[in-house]
Amino acid sequence: WQLRDSTRDPRFLLRKELHLKRISNDYDIVLMDCPPIFNVCCVNALAASDYVLAPILASKQSTIRVPALLKRLKEFRDNMNADLHVMGIIANRTWRTELTHDEQNRLSALADISRDAYGTAVPLFETFIRNSPEIRVAEDEHRPLTSTEGTYDLFVELANEVVSNLPNFCVPSPVAGAKEVVA
Repeated sequence: WQLRDSTRDPRFLLRKELHLKRISNDYDIVLMDCPPIFNVCCVNALAASDYVLAPILASKQSTIRVPALLKRLKEFRDNMNADLHVMGIIANRTWRTELTHDEQNRLSALADISRDAYGTAVPLFETFIRNSPEIRVAEDEHRPLTSTEGTYDLFVELANEVVSNLPNFCVPSPVAGAKEVVA
């Protein structure tokens, strides 16, 4: 894209489309799930995004990679998308209903390390998602969790925490007939 003689930067085409009235009038929030690598797809998603949620495992190997991710996101924010903010880090696939002592210690240490890497505080979400066979079954069956499954409430709690971290102008308003798209 840098070698082309064009006034249109293709990295921002998705952002431009998402800000069109026909999209922004119908959707309060658009979630994009990206792989944990910086490929073309991920760069386009980051250029179109205002917020990043970073789900991580509470393992030693996963937590030591977070500062590198945050440094890349800071570079991206500083050089490409000034509207990009890290909303927070979410512990995912924890061992039990409660965090283990080791998981708690890793996540506590991550708060200071993240601030150093990103330049500002990076919140750690209180809600975490425990490892559950229900989630795997729903993934395998290509369906969302149902309200009768135990981990469903965790995702509702997480969604509420995400919404509570949005600025007021981003908070979805309850509208009859609002569209919900699961991708």
